[in-house]
Amino acid sequence: MCDGGIVIDLSRMKGVQVDPERRTARVQGGVTWGELDHETQVFGLATPGGVVSTTGVAGLTLGGGLGWLRRKYGLSCDNLLSADVVTADGRFLTASAAENADLFWAIRGGGGNFGIVTAFEFRLHPVGPIVMASVTMYPAERGRDVLRYFRDVMATAPEELSAEAFFWFVPPAPGLPPAAHNKHVVVLAGMYCGPADDARARHGAIEDVRPARGRSEW
Repeated sequence: MCDGGIVIDLSRMKGVQVDPERRTARVQGGVTWGELDHETQVFGLATPGGVVSTTGVAGLTLGGGLGWLRRKYGLSCDNLLSADVVTADGRFLTASAAENADLFWAIRGGGGNFGIVTAFEFRLHPVGPIVMASVTMYPAERGRDVLRYFRDVMATAPEELSAEAFFWFVPPAPGLPPAAHNKHVVVLAGMYCGPADDARARHGAIEDVRPARGRSEW
């Protein structure tokens, strides 16, 4: 948003075209990550997105794009092949490594400062349809042990495993463990994007990303 400016609403631009042979997807500017995943998973494909399905593809990609596939396939912007951009002076440009390369460099992480992106073309990767994920909470006072364990696990973890640790105050919201409501916790969350069977057979289960001494009562 900007004072004295105008907002261009792209929320009705919902087109998604998937090419399973080339493993690419063309995505209009109003699509969310959940909507994109819905179309690409028909073919067992995905591109790195965010961690919330209602996040817009455009905003996340233009900001870089951290998500659950990052250690294996990089950021959202790393998988951007081209973009249709309308500049402030009304020009319609295609930005890619071969065309308007300076603009292509700028929009991959530079935010919405260089024009309005009306469509994106992404590289797709084989992911799913079944993946393994885990979210585990521990009392915040155990944070030192939890973070040390997390550091050691991730130092040798396979690229297929993307995970994060963070401190959080748990709201009394439906779907969250009642015993943790209104408490400070440390959370370990991870996803393994390789074959689900391999998560246990080769690398141990995702839920093993936890301190060795004791389990959370939540």
